[in-house]
Amino acid sequence: QRGERHALVSLGLPGSMEVAAVEDLYRGFLEALEGTDARIIGGNLTSSDPEWFVNIALVGRVERGRALTRAGARPGDRILVTGSPGRSAAGLAVLQAVTGSGATVDHQEIEQFLIANQWARSLVRAFRQPEARIAAGRRLARAADRPVTALVDLSDGLLGDLAHICEGSGVRAKIEAARLPHDPDLEAAASHFGRVRAAWTVGPSDDYELLLTVRPAASDRVANELRVATGLVVTEIGEILPPAVLPQGAEPPSAGGPPTKKPGIGPSLVEVTGLTPGDADGGGWDHFRVNA
Repeated sequence: QRGERHALVSLGLPGSMEVAAVEDLYRGFLEALEGTDARIIGGNLTSSDPEWFVNIALVGRVERGRALTRAGARPGDRILVTGSPGRSAAGLAVLQAVTGSGATVDHQEIEQFLIANQWARSLVRAFRQPEARIAAGRRLARAADRPVTALVDLSDGLLGDLAHICEGSGVRAKIEAARLPHDPDLEAAASHFGRVRAAWTVGPSDDYELLLTVRPAASDRVANELRVATGLVVTEIGEILPPAVLPQGAEPPSAGGPPTKKPGIGPSLVEVTGLTPGDADGGGWDHFRVNA
């Protein structure tokens, strides 16, 4: 029912903010909710000067027995990702580079740069207007044979959220840099800034793409069906590995759940092959390692 999907919005805004600007902010919220049959039902508004804060709580529902969590991945499962992770982070890098460290933002300068560089315009759009993959997630959750074993959206970046799956499932993971999605816009940004594209692809980025683990025999089918149904690019990038040796005192998984002490947390939780450590500089994660 409509009332089961809603949002609560709490805002802390400067007292000098114009009412029209607040209305524009809410128009953005409503635009983001389009197609979800959800609505804003309340929240709070307070003065906060000079800093802003925006706090949004979303409430939804899932059919009984259909929830896909972080806790189902098993050794041998394949790791798939939708779209092209890292685009949002690259878009933020574009804006930071153009605006510099000044207190005043020159919006005209930003727009001129974006007009002159199509790749930058595309990446900034990904940062400003990330799209939640709601239709794809629903399709995966409703699959009759339940081929997807774990699922998470990318709000902490590919490595960060893959680590969440590993922690929740009591496993490790390996991904291959050569199999990461190819993205011409990220390639152009990497060339412009003198960076390695994979640093954005695997690092922190609010993309809201889906990262999923799938039973080995179903990987190709799930990827193809999702591409056809949603038009999304779906890429297999690696596989789930057995857990590391349990620390002393840890108990093995029971009833399909993770161990009581999480194994493998540290540099061996997620392994990335085909990168050197410098390629992932700035990722901010200490629970993965890279192998050339």
